[in-house]
Amino acid sequence: MKNLYSAIVLFMTSALALAQVDTVDNGKVVYIDSAQNLKLEIPFKGGQVNGTTKGFDLESGSLIIEGKSKDNQKVGVWNYYQYNALGDKLIAQFFTYKSDTLNGPFKKRDDSLLITGSFIRDTLDGQYKEELVSLDDTLNFILTPVDSGQFKMGIKYGLWTFLKNGNLSKVGNYENNQYHLHWKIYDTINPIPQKLMRDIQYFEGVKTGNEIVYFSYKNGKKIEEQETIPWQMGKLSGNYSKKNANDVALESGMYSEDIKIGKWTYHNPLENTTETVTYLNNQFNGPYQMDKAGVAVIKGTYALDKKNKTWSYYSEKGVLTRDEMYENGEKTGEWNFYSSNKVLTHSMVYDANKVVELYRFDKNGDEILKLEFDYSPDNYLKITAEEQFMDSSISVDLIYRPKGDTIDTKNFLTTYLKSGEDTTVFKRHGGYSVTKSGSVEYQGVYSTNIKHGDWSYYYNSRIVWKKVFNNGIMTGEVFVDKSTGAKIEKGEYVLWYGPERPRVEFKIQNGVRDGKSIWYKKNGEELKMEKYKDGMLN
Repeated sequence: MKNLYSAIVLFMTSALALAQVDTVDNGKVVYIDSAQNLKLEIPFKGGQVNGTTKGFDLESGSLIIEGKSKDNQKVGVWNYYQYNALGDKLIAQFFTYKSDTLNGPFKKRDDSLLITGSFIRDTLDGQYKEELVSLDDTLNFILTPVDSGQFKMGIKYGLWTFLKNGNLSKVGNYENNQYHLHWKIYDTINPIPQKLMRDIQYFEGVKTGNEIVYFSYKNGKKIEEQETIPWQMGKLSGNYSKKNANDVALESGMYSEDIKIGKWTYHNPLENTTETVTYLNNQFNGPYQMDKAGVAVIKGTYALDKKNKTWSYYSEKGVLTRDEMYENGEKTGEWNFYSSNKVLTHSMVYDANKVVELYRFDKNGDEILKLEFDYSPDNYLKITAEEQFMDSSISVDLIYRPKGDTIDTKNFLTTYLKSGEDTTVFKRHGGYSVTKSGSVEYQGVYSTNIKHGDWSYYYNSRIVWKKVFNNGIMTGEVFVDKSTGAKIEKGEYVLWYGPERPRVEFKIQNGVRDGKSIWYKKNGEELKMEKYKDGMLN
């Protein structure tokens, strides 16, 4: 079937048609338009178009346009025809005129869209319908509804129905060309059986009242969640709620002019958690709590969207596992961590979002490790570590290079306990001291893992053995009386495992070692022996 509708453009008004043809006083004028493949027969009377104008296909001679004019003005019905495979004449389009003005029913084709309705004085008025047109094997029309409703003086009003692929898409009312009252939105992704997806209320184009979402789609996946969305004149105001297909509440709270206010509750069925938060002007402000299986696992407070004051965390059995402190969103103060037996295991002290101290405790709650942190602008961390043992302690200055501008607080203690003696990770740099039974045994200074400067050893009850190092090499030594501080020129230096069981022994002559220096095993066997002359190893 040929498309013969392009001629409509030329003949929607008589004035345009007359501009294309020669006029006569009386009789019929034949006009050939090769571009449109059209032959027109136009009747004239008294120099004006009067009577029935007809248009024919140049090739087949079939009638394709027919309509009346009076005194150069279109009147009545103008028909535009097509023919099927059997040669039956079909009205493809028609328009009704009064005094050359669209007035009355019409049917219009716009490519594959068929529109039917009516005009009053060139303005849409009355019932209106749009349908998609396709052809069957015999070239007859197949019509699929798209939408339908009413116009009043060119403005949509009353009930309208919209379809997609022949399935109901939405139904609702118009008032002054705007959505009004209830609008119902239907599932067009899985349209059979027909299911209502959304019910919305409007007042002259503005949402008002509760909008109900029965389900939705996200990335092609159906979301079985029902929402009640409160509207007042286009703004979210009132009680909001969401629940799943099992009627379990997922979310609830209140809006005021698009802003969340007061207490809101969020439930996650997969994790069996429920969060209760408090809003002020769309910001978290006030108490916060998370429950898991009905047991509180987090309690805290927000101030203008920032964590504030004490935040407490609990196990699923309700046992306190840690306390955190915040001030306007910044980590601050003492953070305490507890075992399942409610015993303090370790704590961290924060200042301006950075850990400045870390403590570890034994099962009795006694401090066994203290770490103090000093953040260098050169992206490394200075650490002073004090570790307590049964009857001794060690104090050491370290440097450590974190991956960022602060340490990984979650894993740092584990890292230190595992690698604290690994000098490739925690480099010794600064003071080092070992204390036993309340007394210093030895102390000195490291420079990037190398002994440097003075080192003092207090093993002997009356003699301090001082060694001088330069980049890890001992360059000198001196022996000092522990009580007076005077230099010892001559004497004997002995350390004991126990009665009659020496650990090391040597002689001092002219203030330095001289002769044999012997180290022993606990069983009394000689471990090693060195010979010195005037303080120099032979």
